Amino acid sequence: MVGLAGSLLGTPTAAHAASSEPTAYRLSLTQQDAPSMQPLVMVCAENVRCEGRMDLLIDQRSQPVTVKAVIHGGGCIITFVRAAMPLFVGLEWYGYVPIGFPYHIRRTLVVTEPTVDELADAATLLQRPVIRTPVRALATLDVDIRSAD
Repeated sequence: MVGLAGSLLGTPTAAHAASSEPTAYRLSLTQQDAPSMQPLVMVCAENVRCEGRMDLLIDQRSQPVTVKAVIHGGGCIITFVRAAMPLFVGLEWYGYVPIGFPYHIRRTLVVTEPTVDELADAATLLQRPVIRTPVRALATLDVDIRSAD
């Protein structure tokens, strides 16, 4: 997991994939609750951070969001940032989508705005067992990941 966090923070890693597995994936993100918004499509090499921008309809306004993704070890980690502030997926600072054979998966991610306490919890290495009230959902995204090879 440390390699993945380093990749999301900007440290690229070398790609090492078995010959039968894809070496690149096509990620498509579409806002489910605002289908008129332009989807984001990125082609990402395995073990290398890719980044894109998309507009999400939040509070009836189009707002730019930076999306970062790393595909590594059978899964994809996706993060979202709006105006230099991280957005969460549920109660986590990232979304995880497992990818397996036949290398095509669809998932729904709910992007939320963290509270000050949740940001503090996410900044610690050891997560404290804290129960918090549900956060406000900003957007629901359909994520489609498939082999680009």
